[in-house]
Amino acid sequence: MAQQFRFRQPKYTGENRCLPCTTVNSVIGLVIVAGLAAIDPILAIVVLTFEGLLIYYRGYLIPGTPELTKRYMPAWMLKLFGKTPVEERLLTHTQHEEPAIDADQLDPIVVLAEAGVATETADGTDVTLTSSFQNRLNQQEFAAPTEDAEEIFTELFDSVTIEDTDASIHHLTRSGGRVILTWPSHAAMLGDAKIAQALAETDTQFTERDEMNQLQLVQSTRTLLETCPACNGSLSFSQEERETCCQTYTAGVLSCDACDSTFLEVNESALDDAATA
Repeated sequence: MAQQFRFRQPKYTGENRCLPCTTVNSVIGLVIVAGLAAIDPILAIVVLTFEGLLIYYRGYLIPGTPELTKRYMPAWMLKLFGKTPVEERLLTHTQHEEPAIDADQLDPIVVLAEAGVATETADGTDVTLTSSFQNRLNQQEFAAPTEDAEEIFTELFDSVTIEDTDASIHHLTRSGGRVILTWPSHAAMLGDAKIAQALAETDTQFTERDEMNQLQLVQSTRTLLETCPACNGSLSFSQEERETCCQTYTAGVLSCDACDSTFLEVNESALDDAATA
């Protein structure tokens, strides 16, 4: 039994199993077996059994498969397996599994500026929250953060709940289980709740906007935060290497220096490509 656990690769099996890698290796294995079957059927059965054990316990048959899929598997093929390319997943302001409402396009910064939420910095090179809106955020305190946040979002969107998938990831879901928003941390969820409440009090048109535009404004405001809503620590951007089974990328991460909560993660190479397109 101990040998079995040493042989197993938890990084590529169980909940971490990658369907594209498993499929590619299975196809390669079947091709090999088909060739052997024409020569020696018994040997083909033995090889098929061995291949199945390797894929089950190791996650792949061909050594280096995860690196090969990262380098050579095209985006369209990843989509066939439900693996949205990282650049598409991270470039969206709101991480929706599917659009809740077909919203009109709007420029979040223009709307936030007109509502007195955002303004240019003194040197005109960046955008920041206005002092009045920042003070409004600072004055908000939740006795029961998750419950209070859920109440705020229910008032805005109706029939939604906040689900915890682990210690950090939270989902805003419809009653039918459809995820309409995912937060990378508890602090990000708390921040969005405070922002939504403050926007409803500051922007006279906020509650009249459709759901997608409301979420876009909330998420855009979150990118302008300078302090953590959970611990009041300073927020800063950093570059970090991210790795999934099928993709490797450099992410720009907005996180808290004190509690290490993540507020935003953006694929920097995808942003560069979008800017030059």
